[in-house]
Amino acid sequence: MANPHGGGPLGGKRYGSPLGTVIAWLAIGILFVLWTLPVGSDGSNPNAPKEPSRLGAVEVMQGRTVLGFDALLKSLGRPEPQIVEAQAAQLRDGTPIQRIAYAILVHAVSGPAAARTSLDSLRDGINGAPLSAEDQALLAATEKRLEAAELKEPIPPLDKADAERLGWYGEVLEGRAAGSSGVVAVLFGAMIWYFGIGLVGVVVLALCIVFTMTGSLKLQCEPASALGSVLVETFAIWMTIFFGLQSIAIYLSTHIESLGSVRILVAPGIFVVSLLALAWPRVRGVPWSDTRAAIGLHGGKGFREVLWGAAGYSIALPFMGLGLIAVWILTTLFGGGEAPSHPAVEQLAESGILGTLYLFFLACICAPIVEEIFFRGVFYRYLRDVSGGESPNGFLSVLSILVSAIVSSAVFALVHPQGFLYAPLLAGLAVGFCMIREWRGSLVPGMIAHAITNCITLLLNVGLQG
Repeated sequence: MANPHGGGPLGGKRYGSPLGTVIAWLAIGILFVLWTLPVGSDGSNPNAPKEPSRLGAVEVMQGRTVLGFDALLKSLGRPEPQIVEAQAAQLRDGTPIQRIAYAILVHAVSGPAAARTSLDSLRDGINGAPLSAEDQALLAATEKRLEAAELKEPIPPLDKADAERLGWYGEVLEGRAAGSSGVVAVLFGAMIWYFGIGLVGVVVLALCIVFTMTGSLKLQCEPASALGSVLVETFAIWMTIFFGLQSIAIYLSTHIESLGSVRILVAPGIFVVSLLALAWPRVRGVPWSDTRAAIGLHGGKGFREVLWGAAGYSIALPFMGLGLIAVWILTTLFGGGEAPSHPAVEQLAESGILGTLYLFFLACICAPIVEEIFFRGVFYRYLRDVSGGESPNGFLSVLSILVSAIVSSAVFALVHPQGFLYAPLLAGLAVGFCMIREWRGSLVPGMIAHAITNCITLLLNVGLQG
């Protein structure tokens, strides 16, 4: 019997082998552990944010948000000094330079006396560990300027090294930067956007489920493809290429000062080279047409898939909302940890117009295409095949979809550098992309939904970074 979804003849030739499956899963497990857990010689994760020697984009966005709300409340005649503690707790309990940044925010909101008081505990170090000479010098420079502000004296400019470490916070300390309610407008606009489109997504998701139950909307990953272990082998090879090249780029960025931006600069090339993994099914004897059909690498029904991409973005937002609830539960139980970040966010803060356009190209074209091909195309399809892709039982099909979506989305989220506590947020979005993959067959809608997600996120970062 022919497979209507292009996965090869059902009941006929099957590709792959049990040994290939075992080797592939071992490779995936090893690569996953090496990429997500501490593996550096100093016990650190090369993919995770390091303790900052200077304040970066995430801290700047936190600070601008605090001062933006403060400016708005003061304009309404309702000052709220506790806003710093409420909105910047991660800075207050962070590294020495982050605690100095917290004090600068206190200075901007409540005055220099309160800021100097907030620094009292820092003078003796953190948890019994004394401050480094660099941090001691920065603390002294900050206190000197707070004292000048308290005495209504001119505030001397910071020296070059301290100014570079503090960045925007140094401008606040010197009185050259202040809060703007425009940041609040950006945040409220984002809230309205996500809430409004999310409500649309709930309706679209409900309709899709109803149409699936009535048979009007077909599941596109049933019956199972014939590729078997070849799909998981392909995914393992892709991980090897992609994360191997990423690790080399990280090493060069970390150890060679003149190559500090190499990770971002070579990223498009890494995405393109990693596509070579798609040649593996052909090596294993699978016709390219069967591979493309099985993983959804086709245009589907043309422009209709573009519309489904927009609908897919709305469908992903309710799942992101569930992820946000999970993040809230985790941070309540285990503390906030590091604020979620990404190398592109830091790069965005230092980029001009051309650099910003480059990052949009990377995040909105390169990443959606490659990540959808391998996570929702190759990996999700493999998981559906092995968890019940041929089952005529409706309950087992639903169970197969849930398991496949959760496993593939968890891997997708955890290999991103936002931190474990914030992984559910990204995993929620990925579950939404899996549903579009399931209902459309083609990867085009997922790529478009993924691109919209990244574009909106970058635009929000641009607004918050000013």
